[in-house]
Amino acid sequence: MTGPAYYTLLGSLPALPRHFEQADREPISWYQLRQRLEMLEPPDAEVLEQLARFLAWERQPLERTDEEVCRRYEELRGQLKNPTAWGVVAFRMRVRTIMSALRRRRRRLGPPPGVGSLARHIARNWDSPTLRLEVRYPWIVDAERLLVEARPLELEELLLRISWKCWTRLSDEQTFSFDAVVLYVARWSVLSRWLSRDAAAGREKFAMLVTEAMGEQTGIHF
Repeated sequence: MTGPAYYTLLGSLPALPRHFEQADREPISWYQLRQRLEMLEPPDAEVLEQLARFLAWERQPLERTDEEVCRRYEELRGQLKNPTAWGVVAFRMRVRTIMSALRRRRRRLGPPPGVGSLARHIARNWDSPTLRLEVRYPWIVDAERLLVEARPLELEELLLRISWKCWTRLSDEQTFSFDAVVLYVARWSVLSRWLSRDAAAGREKFAMLVTEAMGEQTGIHF
């Protein structure tokens, strides 16, 4: 695609909110977004498809072992040729590696398997509360505190905000280019995850209320 074609594509996409926490709905559904992305040439479309698959796959952390994540990382490193798309994946992998380390240490396990210099740094600094990463990743202090206080919803919000801020900053540096499309999809994934988290929390609360109501009516308490 040429510059004008990217201008047409990006101009057709609704603006994302500056702060994802303020959104009460997706400005565009995934179905609609995929329809717009059909304007891309096949090589660009394949990059977006690979990125979208990774972001969807990464949304199920409890179903993925650290070893599986490392294997997927290595696979994508040989497939994703676009630097911005690879940057999105690498950023998420760094955050995930750090969080895996914090959780494993609380369970008195060893350092997580990983790839690259970050995994080696974590292994060397395993006894440090912040893994000696607080200068480079200042959010690790709050992440550790939320883990200790068992506040998973606040922790997830913190991690989403980290990605959102990074990709928004990079997006601000882009004009009408393929990289701008990549970062739009990355930010859309954060927004979608945030809204689905609220929906899941709402379903959980509803189920709890129903259970309590049934208990009051039948004398059964769960």
